[in-house]
Amino acid sequence: MWKLAQKKATTCSSSEFLGFIGLHRRACPIAYCVAYLGCERVQCGVNEANARNRRMFEKPESGAASAAASRVPRTCFPRTSAMTITTALLLLTLGAAPAQPAAKKFEFDKHYLVLLERVPGAKKLPEAALAQLQKEHLAHLTRMGESGKMVLAGPFDEQDDVGMRGACIYRTATKAEAKQLAEQDPMVKAGRLQVRVMAWYTEKGYLAFPLAPPVEYAKDAAKDAGK
Repeated sequence: MWKLAQKKATTCSSSEFLGFIGLHRRACPIAYCVAYLGCERVQCGVNEANARNRRMFEKPESGAASAAASRVPRTCFPRTSAMTITTALLLLTLGAAPAQPAAKKFEFDKHYLVLLERVPGAKKLPEAALAQLQKEHLAHLTRMGESGKMVLAGPFDEQDDVGMRGACIYRTATKAEAKQLAEQDPMVKAGRLQVRVMAWYTEKGYLAFPLAPPVEYAKDAAKDAGK
């Protein structure tokens, strides 16, 4: 890279060399800025050598002209150093500018929300029968949770509509599967509850359900149930 920059500095015009530096500034901005500083000096040294050679073959001058010629600066680097450094720093700043962050892509997790509602006008049952039905209802929810198909369930309280009894979240492939599993609840079969099923989308990763069996386990349980 350094040799390439040296070659460009000694063979190209200033504008062409600046274009060369600008073209490559994003590939390695620091290295090219350093190369630019050094090669500008090389170019100035070449110009000074050429000036000395010309003076060797020119006729000697006298008086003020000779004195002015003798005051030709030994190097042109101090005269151009401010412009060189400013240009190099500008290129470095442009090359090192941070890229714009990509727009956030929203992804969602999909679950099925099952609402359990009391059936209006359901037949009243004796206390003992109702207690047994409640026991079977809880056992059904436990089995669904252990299978990995249902990841959350619980009753409502302080609801405006007392007919809304509770909700479950199912992790199934389809709405039909979630509804089929929910309707196996003994409370639903006995006509005490009815289900409403809907898809529920949440931002990916926010609902982790750390106590629920993993997704792979739920898939295996579904295969076993189908046998």
